[in-house]
Parts: sequence; C-alpha cells; structure tokens
Amino acid sequence: MRVPFVLAIVCVCAAPSHVSAQSAGSSLRFGHTALEANQQQSLKVVARDLSGSALAGAAVTASVRYGKVPRTYRLHRTDSSGDTYLAFRVPAHPGTSIATVGVTISNGYLEQALSGSFHILGFSTPAAGPALRVATRLLPSVVVAPEPAYIVVTAETSSGRLAPHTNVWAAVLFAEGPVHLFARADSAGLATLRVPTTNVQVTERVRVKIAAQWGRNRGAFTSTLMVEASVATPVPTAAAIPAPTDSPTPTSLPTPT
Repeated sequence: MRVPFVLAIVCVCAAPSHVSAQSAGSSLRFGHTALEANQQQSLKVVARDLSGSALAGAAVTASVRYGKVPRTYRLHRTDSSGDTYLAFRVPAHPGTSIATVGVTISNGYLEQALSGSFHILGFSTPAAGPALRVATRLLPSVVVAPEPAYIVVTAETSSGRLAPHTNVWAAVLFAEGPVHLFARADSAGLATLRVPTTNVQVTERVRVKIAAQWGRNRGAFTSTLMVEASVATPVPTAAAIPAPTDSPTPTSLPTPT
C-alpha cells in the first residue's frame, strides 16, 4: 500500500521594519490646557501595546512647536505602568497662541504617534482668522472667600452671529498663584467657568484674562475680580463667674480669768 506524501509549502514573510499604530490605547495629557508664557507646562504619556497592555521600557520623544520653531525633548523610558513624564517651560515670547505637540513612542517594531495642543494666553497667532467678539460678566462683582466666583462668557462673530461650542480659556491671576480654567460654550455661545477662591489669604483685586476660539475666529478679553478674604468671627465665650464661698462662722472669744 502506498502512502501519499503531502508537500507543505510554508511561506515565511519578512517582518516589517516597524509597525505604525495611531490608536492602540496610548494617550497624551497636559498639565494645563491653557497657561501664560514663561510658565511651566507638563505632559504625561501613557504607552500601550496593540493589545492595550502597559508598554514598559519604550523610548519616547516629544516635539513642541511654537509657530515654525520646534523644540525636541527625549523623555525617560516608560515605567512598568507604561507611563513617562516631561516638564518644560514655555518661552517668554512664543509668538503664537497655540503650541502643537507631537509624541513618538518606539519599542522594537512598534511605533506610535500621538499629537495634541495647548493654548498660550496673551499671544495672538499671525495670520489668524476673523475676530471673535467676547463679552464677560463676573458674578458676583465682589466675592468673599471661600465662596466661588463665576465667569460668564458669550461669544459671537464680528457680523453678530452666535458662536456655538466656542472653546474658552481663562487665567485668574491670584496673588497666591494663577488658576487656569477651560470651558466649552453651549449651542448659544454661552460658557460659564467656576473660579475657586479657597486659597485666597488676603483681600485682592485679581486680573482675569479670557481667550476664546471658534474655528479660525479668535478673541480675547481682560477684566478684574474683587476678592475679599474671609474674616474669622470670634466666638463669644462666657465670662467665668467665681463660685460663692461660705462666710466664716463667728466664734466667741474666750472669757478672761
């Protein structure tokens, strides 16, 4: 009896030089969505492999671009959780209101690309789009810490058209340190930002910078907020009343003999 032979042909394909993955669960997060020039910014990179597991030991580089000027940073390799961090200072004169960030994660054949951006308050981008009208109300006009204040922002185009879902950034410049806020306007172009005052120690007039963007339309507004430090009300205490003491009982003098 003849036993047939089966010829198996196995095709071995060469592995590609790298695999590019844009959405493997990795992420890029900023410490501030908006901040002043010459202030410190931070970012966190979370690296994941194609199955979503932590990618430890990966090489990470970041390129921060201010207009046409890029700055490149090499981060520490990712830890056992797939995380790595970077702290850097925004230039004093960035020449743009938006900084774009590109991150590359490399580990063997796997390479991933992430991107993001953050807003720089107080600077306009050259060749920007049409102006955006920004109106701001601070409520209440005088706030007593630690009660919060509220910034109500409305935005419309120069032609009077409402700007729905406008991105709004605010920098509240307290003496104790700046507070950065972000909100997205509703369909009527109205945004409300809550300002915490729990860290206020002294009565102060606080400068508030507002920046808004709707598509290519940009606008800015500056105002002031009066914050009064809370004064602790002394709690009255009852005065101590001395307890009455018994009067001494008189005794008769001895009769002389």
